[in-house]
This record gives sequence, C-alpha cells and structure tokens, in this order.
Amino acid sequence: MSETGWKPNPELYERLSKPYETQEAAGAALTRFSEGMAKLREECGIAEVLIVAGAYSKEEGGRAGLCQTFQCFGSHGVLPTLLDTARRQTASTLAEHHERMAAEYRAIAEVGEGYEQPTTEKGTAP
Repeated sequence: MSETGWKPNPELYERLSKPYETQEAAGAALTRFSEGMAKLREECGIAEVLIVAGAYSKEEGGRAGLCQTFQCFGSHGVLPTLLDTARRQTASTLAEHHERMAAEYRAIAEVGEGYEQPTTEKGTAP
C-alpha cells in the first residue's frame, strides 16, 4: 500500500469537530459526503469503497453526540476483506500512537543530565 501523504492537521480537525445544530443537519452533511464520495468513486474508477464517517451534533445538555454512517460501495462480497484491512490499519495506528505516548512518558520519567528541577518562588521543588 502506498503512502497517502496525509498528515494530522489539528486546526482543521478542531474546525470540523464543531457540532451541527441538530442531528438532522449532521445526518444531511453525512448524506452529502456520501453522495460526493459516490461521484468521486466513479470519476476515479474505484470499484470498492468503504465509508465509515461521523459528524457531531448538539444534544440536550450541551453535549456533542456523534452521528455515524457506514456504507459499502461496490461488491458486498469484498466487504469482509475491506473490514479486515480497516481493523489491521486501526490496530497499527493505535499501536503507533500508544508507542509515541509511552516514549514521551519514558522521557519525562528519566530525569537525566542537564535537567533542572522546577522550583517555586522560595527556591524549593514544588
């Protein structure tokens, strides 16, 4: 599989994570997304496409709920293969994320040479 060139974009994610006013509006956005993917699938000549997408909507109490869609364009006979690929890729992505976090925690835990203990105004460690 080739690299997609995708890189995390926290600013874009924050903007796209803002909830729609209603579940209906979030559902309509997911429908437009799926319709756009169907057109793009045809333009690019891609037979098998699996969409798992979510959009946030405002719910009672001010919380954000996640409206979701799951669609398979193409042969449903290929669906198990696509799902297996998605499962393996998800596991790999989560493992990499946890490894990065663990490395950061290990670096924090290893107080090495050149590390200065933070001090309070009185000059003692907090």
